[in-house]
Amino acid sequence: KENMGEVDWKKWRSIYPCYFDKNLTIAEGRRLGKESAIENPNIHLLSFALSLLKVKHVQQLASKHQETLWELVIEGLDRNENGDPINPEIANKKELFRKMSLIWPQAQAEYEKRLTAQHEANDAKKAQMEAMKE
Repeated sequence: KENMGEVDWKKWRSIYPCYFDKNLTIAEGRRLGKESAIENPNIHLLSFALSLLKVKHVQQLASKHQETLWELVIEGLDRNENGDPINPEIANKKELFRKMSLIWPQAQAEYEKRLTAQHEANDAKKAQMEAMKE
């Protein structure tokens, strides 16, 4: 694992949930056509989609965007330090967004599966704590 303090952040790019929000207009920040966008995207769903595409990314508080608290910072898509494409199948943000839109159902299913498991674990822990009180 690389030391995040030594990462050249200039080569990374930010993406925001509003880019994928079907309820927004292009002027309000949506970057996909309505047919490819989704309702109420969140940072975790976008992270699952990026993980499925094997795109290196980090979640962080948004520093540049006024409309959102969170952003995803993705590794530079264009070229590595040798000038070679980092991922020949994803040459730029536009292509990344298109590929993300193709896997929304899979990313949504994985997100909901993990969220359900988390809720079940929380409920079990709560029940365990209640039983200890008695």
